Amino acid sequence: MNRKEKKKKKRGLITFLILVVLVVLGVLAVYYQYMKKLQLQDTVHTPTTETEKLVAKDMDAGYPETPKEVIKLFGRINQCIYNKKLSDDDFSTLVGKLRVLYCESLQKKNSQDKMESEISAEKKKYPPKKRKIINYSIEDENKFQYKTIDGTEMVYLKFSYFVRTDNDYNTVNWYAILVKEDGKWRIREFNKISSPVAEMRIVLEQKDITVLAIESSCDETAAAVVVNGRKVLSNIIASQIDIHKLYGGVVPEIASRKHIEKINQVIDEALTEAGKTLDDMDAVCVTYGPGLVGALLVGVGAAKAISYAADKPLVGVHHIEGHISANYIANPELEPPFLCLVASGGHSHLVIVRDYGEYEILGRTRDDAAGEAFDKVARAIGLGYPGGPKIDRLSKEGNPQAIEFPRASIDGAPYDFSFSGVKSAVLNYINGCKMKGLSYSETDIAASFQQAVVDVLVNHTMLAAKDYGIKKVAIAGGVACNSGLREGMKEACKKRGYSFYMPTPILCTDNAAMIGAAGYYDFVKGVRHGLDLNAVPGLKLGE
Repeated sequence: MNRKEKKKKKRGLITFLILVVLVVLGVLAVYYQYMKKLQLQDTVHTPTTETEKLVAKDMDAGYPETPKEVIKLFGRINQCIYNKKLSDDDFSTLVGKLRVLYCESLQKKNSQDKMESEISAEKKKYPPKKRKIINYSIEDENKFQYKTIDGTEMVYLKFSYFVRTDNDYNTVNWYAILVKEDGKWRIREFNKISSPVAEMRIVLEQKDITVLAIESSCDETAAAVVVNGRKVLSNIIASQIDIHKLYGGVVPEIASRKHIEKINQVIDEALTEAGKTLDDMDAVCVTYGPGLVGALLVGVGAAKAISYAADKPLVGVHHIEGHISANYIANPELEPPFLCLVASGGHSHLVIVRDYGEYEILGRTRDDAAGEAFDKVARAIGLGYPGGPKIDRLSKEGNPQAIEFPRASIDGAPYDFSFSGVKSAVLNYINGCKMKGLSYSETDIAASFQQAVVDVLVNHTMLAAKDYGIKKVAIAGGVACNSGLREGMKEACKKRGYSFYMPTPILCTDNAAMIGAAGYYDFVKGVRHGLDLNAVPGLKLGE
């Protein structure tokens, strides 16, 4: 074999080896694509047939038709996103259809005529060719994470994505509530963005939440058993009014001692009347402020002892928040937002209830509270304690226009209250009559004073409702029992087309049912207190 032939043979061998390598590489490439396809099928298309249909080219085939199917679908999508098993393209295809899906599902609940235009507009705005998801995010699951007493874990997820149509950008926000069952997350709720607190309540309503509530902020020792924040199984109140009448008002030391005597009896009676035991309770709720520090400590101490002994979550509740929440018991249809006037012996507040547990204070008293003014005027005309109910009864016999007492307003603070002026005006009127030897009518004084206070409360509330565009108005607190205020507020709301809500008289005074209602909503928000919870006599609303 000559040199030329050897060279030729060598080139042929090299060519053959190159071909072998290329063939092997080709086989490996095919095998790689095949395995990748199998992996994608296993991860993306395995979850459910709904997902398979949605990632198919035929965009109009196999879409879920009911809200439940939409919830199930989103559960699969969410699972794929968390496990990074859904490609960006497939994800864009899926979520780009959700907005139209939402309108289509609404059609099941509404008439064809009412929904047709909205559905048509959505489909035109987001046709498949013009719809492109340019970004998406799911909020950190720990932001709204909850755990029920039975250990069920729940997460509120905010699901956001940005849609570009032509030159327009739109942010679409949804929420999903996931519940962990048997170690797997499942979707319980899926809809347009809303309040996590309200939607968590929807989930928890599937399992009744029963709380034991305790109230001891002033001179009533109270305990109640409340279910789901609105159903009262028992509401026991041990009043100390007869004792404090002797002193013309509440004596803090005596009130504290009487709470100690009554607290266990009241709690036992509340459980017995409800037909429940401590084992049936999901949480223990207690007023921890504001109020008389000694009185508060008795209730807080009892609640902490029960929480520790029965191994139940402890929830501290704001007293004013309890008064506001009394409206949820008396008016099951009431939902935030609404405007609430809280008027009692120690407080006069105008509050916007933005959501459960979320408040914006518009106005408050600068000096005496409304109830405090009632007690002082009642003492001045010889009616004694408690003054509010006695003035209310006496005013029915008098002329509310007989005496013109002042209606105070504060420059630069149109929603704030001041009742020291009208109280002083009543005292000056009585002293003036005595000094001049003139007689005066106690019934007319009571009626005129009450009318002056009611006018201020009603007018300030109506002004706030108008300025803030609120159509739902409620009242709460001990003064909300006053017949003049109830009637005046009712008429003012009716005249303006507002919806008016008020608790029953027993729920206006200090009671534990209202603390159970407020405590329930705090509980579902995830509020928990430790055994270091203390009484806070000057606790501010929202703290």
